[in-house]
Amino acid sequence: MSSSKIVIVLDITSDILSELTDIATNFILERMYNTPNNKIALILLGTVDTEVSLVNGNVDHLDHMKVEHPLLPGNTELINKVKNIRSEGRINDRVDVKAGLEIALRLFHQETSKTHWMSENRIMLLTDQNTRYGGSSSEDIAKEMNMLKPAINLMIIGPDLDEDQLTENCKALLHLCEKVDNSGHISIRDAKDITGSYKTKKVKQQTTFKGCLEIGSNLKLPVNGYTKVMPCKGVSLNKCDSSGNALVRDRTYHEESQDNKAVDPDLIIKGYKYGKEYIPISKIDESLRKRQYDKELSLICTTDRKNIRYNCRHRRKLCY
Repeated sequence: MSSSKIVIVLDITSDILSELTDIATNFILERMYNTPNNKIALILLGTVDTEVSLVNGNVDHLDHMKVEHPLLPGNTELINKVKNIRSEGRINDRVDVKAGLEIALRLFHQETSKTHWMSENRIMLLTDQNTRYGGSSSEDIAKEMNMLKPAINLMIIGPDLDEDQLTENCKALLHLCEKVDNSGHISIRDAKDITGSYKTKKVKQQTTFKGCLEIGSNLKLPVNGYTKVMPCKGVSLNKCDSSGNALVRDRTYHEESQDNKAVDPDLIIKGYKYGKEYIPISKIDESLRKRQYDKELSLICTTDRKNIRYNCRHRRKLCY
């Protein structure tokens, strides 16, 4: 499976900081559950302190910025960092988002891991209509994004305003988006709707296992297994006609003969092929073919993890 690299640039001086953090949190959660091998970095713009020690090169002009999380697989620590972002830890003035994009590009250049041809390099910029962008060198930034292999996919999550309502900074930022080959712009409202579907759905807990844990000959403990976490499935897609009317499947069975006679579904039973004929099997005979097992667990012994060979382990689960 290919490993994509994603850098999230979050403008914490935004007036809608809580909405931007919700979008970033839901996006990271979706990536953690569905593609856990992706590497995700987080850059904060507008912090009181400046922490860019993870970035190589000249950093004297990079003020009030912080690399909160380097390019590493997403984890709960990253989720907690995004959720704990507060307006008290930011400055009042706007920070040029162009410097944040510069830090993101440096992180990509510093990445030394091998790149799969199907992997993706993405920069997600989350800001609002009052963003600040010094776009005098938009062509240079766009050229650098297009020259990376694979090329940067720039996604700007920002305001959804009419052309006459856009500020000069917003227009310059959208102009940069047009210069990048793989780029897109999505409004905050649409981003909330899309990432909101990533949230997990609460369901009634049902046992996936009911049995007995046997320890020795005298101790037996009842054990119930539950599914605690599972990916949230999207809306199921059903077939319909071009007018939007629902369709109903109607299945019929016919004899494999010249008459091609239709058979009533109530008369259909299972059978097996013997030579050129099919031998019917009753439900009683079919039940006898299935083996019945008691769901039980038995503790044979305990041992240290290092005593188990590596090829008998899969991640943190043991396979026997």
